[in-house]
Order: sequence, then C-alpha cells, then structure tokens
Amino acid sequence: MFRLSGRTLGLWAAFLSRGEPVVDYALRLKKELGAEKPWVAGHCNNVFAYLPSRRVSQEGGYEGGGAIVGARLPGQFAPTVEETIVRKVHELVERTRVK
Repeated sequence: MFRLSGRTLGLWAAFLSRGEPVVDYALRLKKELGAEKPWVAGHCNNVFAYLPSRRVSQEGGYEGGGAIVGARLPGQFAPTVEETIVRKVHELVERTRVK
C-alpha cells in the first residue's frame, strides 16, 4: 500500500509522499493546480526509494527503478504510477480545500 497525504493551507496545496518523488511531480502539479501552489514533500511517513514519473521509469537507471531493489517492495512501480499519484493528489486537494 502506498500512502499519500494532502492538505491545503491557504493557497498552498501540500502533497506528502513516502519515498522521494522525482522533480517531474512538482513541475506537473504546479502547472495543473493553477492558483494553488503545490508543495511536494518526500521522505514523509517512511522512506523507501524514489517515486519515479513515467519519463524517469522509461529512462531506467537508479531513480527509474534501480533504487527500489533494496526497498523490500515486491517489484518496480507500474508505468502508470505517475497518473495514479497525480489523480490522487488532485482528489486530496479538492477534498481538503476550504470552500
């Protein structure tokens, strides 16, 4: 199970992740969230490996999957992990937004 936390603080939308999300998440969320200023924080609720985007997964290497070998997980992340995470972040931001 991959646990995400999300909160909104005024114009800030915080996305707290286990592991370390690669920069692609911050760049994409800044673009998609509009007025909210995303704050992407890794190493929350346990640290296990990099959280790759589709681009980084396709490139391979350490961040793209090599770092996960010693993480005690059943395997590498699916190529769809970025879409799943971004969708969940949008849901968390919407759910925690002050109306």
